[in-house]
Amino acid sequence: MTKYEWDRRLRKSLKELPADERQRVFEYYDELFEDKIDSGEKEEAVVARFGEPEAAARKILADYNAYLGRDEADAANTVAKESEYAAKADFERVRPTRGFCEEPDTGGASAKEEVKAHATENNRGESANPQADPFDANTDNSPYKGVTKLKIDVCASEVEIRRADKTNVVVKEDGDSSCSVERSGDTLYIKEKGTSFFKLLGFGVRGKKMLIELPALESLSFDSVKRGCNVSGFGGLRRVTVKTTNGNVRIADCDTEYLSVNSITGDVCVSGGRHDSAYCSTTSGDIRFEGASAVAFTATSMSGDIAADKISVSDKMHLRTVSGGIDADSAVCGNVECKTVSGNNKVVLVGNAADYGINVRSISGRINAPRGGGDKKKVSISTVSGTIDLDIK
Repeated sequence: MTKYEWDRRLRKSLKELPADERQRVFEYYDELFEDKIDSGEKEEAVVARFGEPEAAARKILADYNAYLGRDEADAANTVAKESEYAAKADFERVRPTRGFCEEPDTGGASAKEEVKAHATENNRGESANPQADPFDANTDNSPYKGVTKLKIDVCASEVEIRRADKTNVVVKEDGDSSCSVERSGDTLYIKEKGTSFFKLLGFGVRGKKMLIELPALESLSFDSVKRGCNVSGFGGLRRVTVKTTNGNVRIADCDTEYLSVNSITGDVCVSGGRHDSAYCSTTSGDIRFEGASAVAFTATSMSGDIAADKISVSDKMHLRTVSGGIDADSAVCGNVECKTVSGNNKVVLVGNAADYGINVRSISGRINAPRGGGDKKKVSISTVSGTIDLDIK
């Protein structure tokens, strides 16, 4: 089945849904479809993931009725009477599989604990005393003591992960979703459960804010559809992978061996810290790399802007965007490659122009660049219709 045929059948099945809400549904599926196509999957395979459009429509309408608070009798007038299995079609059939947050092989020996540390915010937004948390790592009965790895899979929850002298998992704000926490060895698995399709789209959802405090962190895998994460203050991180559709991501003052952040519409900011290999990618979100150092740094976007401010990249900095702009200021770099189609390029490097082999080209855009001549370092900037402003000082 083609995507066009799938959309046609879904639209027909959702004719009782209000037009603006129906549009949000199609935008959601379009986003999932484009994400999978960009990752190399075939159209027919992606559509097969979505399942039958009629079954998806029944689930959507059922969730919408639940969102409106209709009783079962009202819902029965809207949702077509089909088989029980189809009416309860699992949303996982239409949710993209991220692949790095698998179920742990616990063998029944892991300590499953629901998040019990609920702190209520007062009128000023201040959280309750975190010392009241029964899972403080400083206590003998803490099930989280010794955790150095996190695997997080959430939909509506915003997550903040920061370094502290104790290990703490706190839900700071009440919301419409719930999370489960499961430990296996030195790894903590956090998953959000019970999120309906319409909650996932953001209908009336006020997601939880989760705070995770650890004295040390070795690796992090974060996967979210609607929300982002903030990670700060960790040295010695071996691997960090973050994937989100709409959420903003901030990595601050962390040292990593491998950093990979991928967002579709959310912004990405990496500030401070040292990174052996850093890779940031968005479709329309902006990317900012500031006050940080790296051996290699790559940033790619379709329409988002890319900024690199006061950074040091010893090997190569590679920046690429189609219609967004590139702005690199006070950058100390070994080799630089910038590419745009229609976006403008403004690059200010720290050094001596005589040390660089400079190659700049634009088909129809203005070029302002010094002459190089060296072979120690290379600068390559290319665009089709954008402008190029290069300065080395």
